[in-house]
Amino acid sequence: MKIGVMQPYAFPYIGYFQLINYVEKWVVFDGAQYISKGWINRNRILHPDRSKEWQYVTIPTRKHSHTDKICDIKINNDIKWRDQFWVS
Repeated sequence: MKIGVMQPYAFPYIGYFQLINYVEKWVVFDGAQYISKGWINRNRILHPDRSKEWQYVTIPTRKHSHTDKICDIKINNDIKWRDQFWVS
């Protein structure tokens, strides 16, 4: 049996989905330590202004300890991030 284990990502890359498709069982490992400024809650996309290369999109998080696990991180919905996100 092939088992795949990865951390959750808000914006997974294509290899994430390829791995899910390849394995028989998929495990989301959200017990790992959350890394601030990592890629769990942000990613980069092509900028709509072609003169610029990349634009970063981020889902804001509430304050947390540097030792918190991914599963303990909460989205900061006090910030109106959804409007900006969909415009991107």
